[in-house]
Amino acid sequence: MLIRFVVALFLFFLVDDNKASLKNELIWLSNRKLQWSDFSGRPKYWTDFAAQTVTTIEQSYSCTGDNFTFNITAKFNKTKSWTKTKKSNRILAHEQKHFDLTELYARKMRRAYNQLNNPCSIGKKALNKIYNDMFEELRQLQILYDVETDHGLKPKAQQQWDDFITEGLNNYIIYK
Repeated sequence: MLIRFVVALFLFFLVDDNKASLKNELIWLSNRKLQWSDFSGRPKYWTDFAAQTVTTIEQSYSCTGDNFTFNITAKFNKTKSWTKTKKSNRILAHEQKHFDLTELYARKMRRAYNQLNNPCSIGKKALNKIYNDMFEELRQLQILYDVETDHGLKPKAQQQWDDFITEGLNNYIIYK
């Protein structure tokens, strides 16, 4: 039995109906940090925000008999992410942490899939529930991150979140 499924959800309720080409996406890499030139979307001047990062976790999996394979990738969408400033390192670092949070949850998803017993027997609906539940948790955490840090304007809160995210990435390093 062969099951193939791909899910891509965009944070902040943005959905792109067109498949973004690779040149419009960045895959999360530990040695590649975001740069202002990565933010090519049209700024939303009606908002007070200085920038917005749009990320996704792309998932695919397949079953051939009992052989379960999957791929989970944290991605940054260049054409949906935007900025009104290209000068603030503080804001750029805050936006990077949004991307890092996405990678943290990609790692959590990889762990969850690795820990499944006979995942091919549980069905697509059950596998999608794992993804959707975890993605909703990530979405809520992204909102909380912005609220608690006031979008990076509260240095002490930002440092606490930086530490939390870094610790999380380190705790799930084997799922990189």
